[in-house]
Amino acid sequence: MTRCSQLVPWLGLFLAGCSSVAWQPRPTEQMWRGASLWCAEGITIAARTESDAEEMLGVHFRLWAAFAAIGEAPPSAPLILAVAADDEPLLGDGLRTMQALAGWFQEALGTGRVPVGDHTNLPPDASKEMVAGLAKIVAAPVPLTAPEVALPASWQQRATWAVVVPTDGTTVAVADMLLDEGLAKEDIGFGQRLLMAPLMPWIRGMMRDQFRELVWRQLVDLSCSPRMLGRPFSPEKKVALLAALGLPATMQPPDATQVTALPNASEDASR
Repeated sequence: MTRCSQLVPWLGLFLAGCSSVAWQPRPTEQMWRGASLWCAEGITIAARTESDAEEMLGVHFRLWAAFAAIGEAPPSAPLILAVAADDEPLLGDGLRTMQALAGWFQEALGTGRVPVGDHTNLPPDASKEMVAGLAKIVAAPVPLTAPEVALPASWQQRATWAVVVPTDGTTVAVADMLLDEGLAKEDIGFGQRLLMAPLMPWIRGMMRDQFRELVWRQLVDLSCSPRMLGRPFSPEKKVALLAALGLPATMQPPDATQVTALPNASEDASR
């Protein structure tokens, strides 16, 4: 039986949603950063709440279903580390966390290039809150045995790799914070703010969607890297995988009028 055919049993759960997940008995009550283990369908997730775990299961199924849609086997299932909105950055300090995640991502890609959506090139006036927020809206690999991460030993044995993934609530909260902070730094008069008010829901939605797409592109970049798959994955297949997820081959940078705090997110899938 091929790995693609093994995907079929859980596709029905993905299509039906994850509202009735049959979680397995927890193997341990050991906690990590306030999170406990949630296991279902051969997937292991570290999350604070059941709703966060269900969301991460849906992310996993959507990505694996995209691999199945293009006739490709996905990499082995990772240990998914859900990042909640009120979590501290993984390594405590925001900049240190971003630098570590970028380094681990580069190592996983095996190409030496900067991962899509790298946030480490920060503006000089970036606040502590901005840096901490950006550190939490990154999907990136995490070494299971990294001493600075300190995953429980029993958790390390449940997968061959781990990945941090922000919840949608985290993405929304950080995107809103970045937008508000970016606008606060602009010299915008009262009259201008009144004119902008009807557009703010649209601008806020654009900002949120930009970061949502960025997270998905990071997951795609990581999941189709030869080091994770154990085989080459052509640029054409990567474009097909993005299409199966409803994403274009190239991510266009946002309009400059949205907010000045957005990182450079332009990325060509063929790179």
